[in-house]
Amino acid sequence: MLAKQIDVERFLDQGYAVIDSVFSPDDFDALRAGYSDLLDREAAGMLANGSIDSYDPGLPFDERLIDVCRQCEEIDWTPFDITFTLFGLNAADSKPIYLGKPIFDILRHPRILDIAEQIIGPEIYCNPIQHVRIKPPQGSQTLTRKNSIILRSQPWHQDLSVTSEDANGTDLLTVWVAVTDATEEMGCLKVIPESHRRNDLMPHCPVDEKQGPSIPDKYVPQEVVKSLPVKAGSVILFHRKTIHGSHSNLSDNLRWSLDLRYQPVGQPTGRDMFPGFIARSEIHPEQVLADHSKWQQNWQEARDKLIKMGDNSVLAREWSADAPWCA
Repeated sequence: MLAKQIDVERFLDQGYAVIDSVFSPDDFDALRAGYSDLLDREAAGMLANGSIDSYDPGLPFDERLIDVCRQCEEIDWTPFDITFTLFGLNAADSKPIYLGKPIFDILRHPRILDIAEQIIGPEIYCNPIQHVRIKPPQGSQTLTRKNSIILRSQPWHQDLSVTSEDANGTDLLTVWVAVTDATEEMGCLKVIPESHRRNDLMPHCPVDEKQGPSIPDKYVPQEVVKSLPVKAGSVILFHRKTIHGSHSNLSDNLRWSLDLRYQPVGQPTGRDMFPGFIARSEIHPEQVLADHSKWQQNWQEARDKLIKMGDNSVLAREWSADAPWCA
């Protein structure tokens, strides 16, 4: 398949771009199978500890996950993500993240790298600040503080706000991949066009230890908000300083997406203790990481180091709740 051509000038002008039909539904089969097995394992543990009363492995993945959500007050979403939390990482209670080959294959998928290359050039580094977002219907669980990051709308933010300050000049590109449809009712993304043009970051406020910083609504021009509904397989690109968020999932369906980030090789990642990797290089093709087991090992070694560090919150930019704009 030929690479999707990006209107780079428009992306640089608007701060975002929507690219339809980058993937077909079949491209996510391996990912769905991997997460189906993961859900079976997690559900077995929940049955054992009494968090849920029943589980039908014969149902489709979406129905199984929604049913689990309906039966319990909250779910630990850590095993479903592909990066570490910055808080509370310790050997006693930290579950492993998902490091299956299907997600590694998507991180270095040629179609994604072809798109990224048009924006940041051929020397592409896979930034380690990545996420899998599985957003069940809001009505399927109680909206508590611990699960609010999954169920409620994603607050307004800029992706640069979660990096350390040494990455201020990094050409960070967010590649948001829709695994399922994302209608407005299902909690699609929303954006403030041209909001990346401001030189400095917008004021952010810390929400809680489970959720990243957010921009107070009073600083966001609501009259220019643009919703971005997309079909499964579509991709949305964001500049590192573009203001964006998401709607709540008020539908009866699961909304699933991948939040991936790329940058030119050699620039700071904004999360030095997390393992990124060279995904494409014309200058040093021998340095490209193609070994899934090595990628797994890098994350496992990083986890051990972070546990020894203790306070992981120093890894990200610090935002103060006492700042005047948070009042």
